[in-house]
Amino acid sequence: MVLVALYFSALFVSQHWRLVQVRRGLAGIEQEISLVSGHNNLLTQEIERLHSPVYLEKLARQELGMVRPGEILFFFRETDREPVQGR
Repeated sequence: MVLVALYFSALFVSQHWRLVQVRRGLAGIEQEISLVSGHNNLLTQEIERLHSPVYLEKLARQELGMVRPGEILFFFRETDREPVQGR
């Protein structure tokens, strides 16, 4: 009778420990799903913006340096010098 009680106690502890591990794993997976879902939402918003001609033009100008016909693109160097003061 004592052996049966010990057997079932050990079985219960083992199953309880397994349940705790599964719940921890589930919590980690749920957190990862939340992060991926948030990233997915950001990508969906970016796709929506990419359908906008205004946004596409902005990207082409900023990322690729593109200009419209007749426009001139000026590049300015940043300097570390102090500005010269007039006399």
